[in-house]
Amino acid sequence: MKIGLNDSKSWMAVISLAYAISFISIYVYYIHKYFAYAGYNIEDNSYVYMAISLIISLTPILFFKSLGKISDFASLLIYIFGYIPTILSIQLLCKAQLTTVLYQLAIMVGMMMFFRASVNKESLLSSIKPSFSIGLLNIITIIFTLVLINKFLGRMSFVSFDEVYEHRSSNTEYGLGFVGYIIMWLTYTFYPFYLSYGMFYKKVIYIIAGIVGHVIIYMCTASKASLLMPLILFGVYIILNLKRKSFFVVLTIILIAFSQAILLWVDNPIVFIIASVFLIRTLSMAGLLSAQYLTFFLEHPYTNYAHINFINYITGAYPYGDTPLGIAVGNFFMPYYDETSPIVNANAGFWATDGIAANGLLGILIVNIIVYYLLKLLNNVTLNKQLLFTSVFFTPSILALLNVSIFTTLLSCGLIFNIFIMLKMKLPNQI
Repeated sequence: MKIGLNDSKSWMAVISLAYAISFISIYVYYIHKYFAYAGYNIEDNSYVYMAISLIISLTPILFFKSLGKISDFASLLIYIFGYIPTILSIQLLCKAQLTTVLYQLAIMVGMMMFFRASVNKESLLSSIKPSFSIGLLNIITIIFTLVLINKFLGRMSFVSFDEVYEHRSSNTEYGLGFVGYIIMWLTYTFYPFYLSYGMFYKKVIYIIAGIVGHVIIYMCTASKASLLMPLILFGVYIILNLKRKSFFVVLTIILIAFSQAILLWVDNPIVFIIASVFLIRTLSMAGLLSAQYLTFFLEHPYTNYAHINFINYITGAYPYGDTPLGIAVGNFFMPYYDETSPIVNANAGFWATDGIAANGLLGILIVNIIVYYLLKLLNNVTLNKQLLFTSVFFTPSILALLNVSIFTTLLSCGLIFNIFIMLKMKLPNQI
């Protein structure tokens, strides 16, 4: 019998367990070791609670069907970069009690729902006729890019990662207001579209435009996410194009191998910088912040969705005054910062912000339903599009969903534009 790597449930369960163990080692031997001062401690929980957390981590993958629609792809990314880190971070950071287990189970229910979002046939929006040309998108992108360059003229610089925070701080005031929205839309929608379109349709000029665009964003804002975005999208494209049937297994094995290699050499100064980007920001942050939000909101009042500006405008119920939610939580765990120190803004993903912070357990159950139907909407708008193209295009928005709220992802990060483009743009026949 031939045995190979594929996305069978048995292989996916084994690899998920390996990934969970790898995450625990990252937390213990890197995050806790070097960043305990930021609140990343280890609770003295029992091995029984660890076993329960591992079971909860693995269970949803058994509900995965196949990689056939955009919701399947999105759910796999949420599972890898959001779900497993969240469940295990709660286990590591929060004291074991019935309440924390209930939160883990509520999040598990959501993950199982996401994997089943592709089960029913989508046809609701299939009758909408495309009318938006790539030429018009080019004009919008060029205008946005020129506005950005004009705003940051004389302040653009390709800095090293050591100088990122200094450069970012000096340019902060130039990225406020509408320019801030332009930066996000270019980063998460327009330039990723160029890269996706260029790779899928073999249009080199669009690939170059996408790469140059992301470099411009980095030179303006020192956003490491923007600089690394082309590499991320190239990686997704290559794995999906070559190993679609084993996408989850191949991607997860690569992440495990790379993370463990970094752990072996983490004392090297260059490797330590890579670790801060990859081990913390990429693999762990969504989970770590979710656990910290849980710790915070077990002792503090929920926002009752007043962290969303228009709801707070109506209700006036936001309980933390003029302090944004991310800063309220961040300063709780790093209270030693004073007026001359950097502000700790702990912006977090949908389970933390729109779930835990909004209304605790009930909030998680509500946000599970919202994301489930959002995934079904994505299936609708990509119904007649090639999965390889749409997966690469939506990757930045899906990753954004793990770092900010749903409403911020839709508006500030431009997911609403992704949806519109898929609905209305005239694309060439797939090759």
